[in-house]
Amino acid sequence: MFRKLLLKLLLIGTFFVIVSGLGIAEEPAFPVINVAYHPNMNGAPPIALGESKGFFREEGITVKPFRFTAGPPEMQALAGGSLDIGFLGTGATFLVIQGGATLLTISEIGIADADAILAWPDTGIKKPQDLKGHSIAVCLGTSGEMLYLLTLEDGGLSKDQVTLLPMSPEAAITAFQSHKVDAISASVPFTYQIFKAIPNVNIVRTDEYFYKEKNFVAPNVWVVNKEFAAKKRDLVVKFLRAWLKANDYRLKHMDETAVIGSKYADIPLDVFKASIPAMKYFSSKEIVDLAKNGTVDKWMNSLSEMFVKMGRLPKTIPSDQFYDKTMLLDAAK
Repeated sequence: MFRKLLLKLLLIGTFFVIVSGLGIAEEPAFPVINVAYHPNMNGAPPIALGESKGFFREEGITVKPFRFTAGPPEMQALAGGSLDIGFLGTGATFLVIQGGATLLTISEIGIADADAILAWPDTGIKKPQDLKGHSIAVCLGTSGEMLYLLTLEDGGLSKDQVTLLPMSPEAAITAFQSHKVDAISASVPFTYQIFKAIPNVNIVRTDEYFYKEKNFVAPNVWVVNKEFAAKKRDLVVKFLRAWLKANDYRLKHMDETAVIGSKYADIPLDVFKASIPAMKYFSSKEIVDLAKNGTVDKWMNSLSEMFVKMGRLPKTIPSDQFYDKTMLLDAAK
């Protein structure tokens, strides 16, 4: 009897080993949040550090990461419900302002060449007005498009005076480096790749010019699906609590974070680190203070006005219609 029972137990044990070997997934120990990140020093570290340093585990959540390189397709996924939370560059925030998602927090702002209009030296394009009659590759709905439109305005050019070629960031880089287009509006880390490949490339305009000369602030942001925020607000707060920990860790350990993040995003370390000198990174306390004192509202209202000028919005929309700071403030308590 005992030998028969032992045989059954052995067979059951063998079955579970086989099942385990087949890779049948177990239920995650914690609630799952689907989160979009971008493979750069701005969008990847909160997720990479949240996992590697255990910040998500400490908050009792599991983050399932999804990689994006542009905001518009990410916003489609957010609006459709296949994503819960995501990182966005400034250029795609008009989709948030339109009501596609709820703004949770800003993260960092571009102050140098996080975005840049670059041109081949043999085109003679050195200043904005030189773009007249030339082709330029731009990923629409991104901060690259925003810089492109600001640069046209700065050069006194209309849209029909330049040949705009809409492309994905990857396709734009390929087209520019193969000299199939005269100019490009690109963002880090793609700008860094161009600087390495074409050291004598002409720099027409960067974020730094508009930040210093026009007092234009371009923040990166984290956003949430509206329905997810309404139904699972507690999970959003837990994510933000882990995010705040990761944000401070990044600020205090930039080099280590770059190594962790570049491996996570599968991006060469030098390319991954390219955005560091181009950005202003805030401590978590500074981010919370910017939310509390109304600075974020001011920045987002200015962006709303900018998007109207760009033709992305029919009218300005006040920040209180798309920005909910309460979840961040609850996470910071």
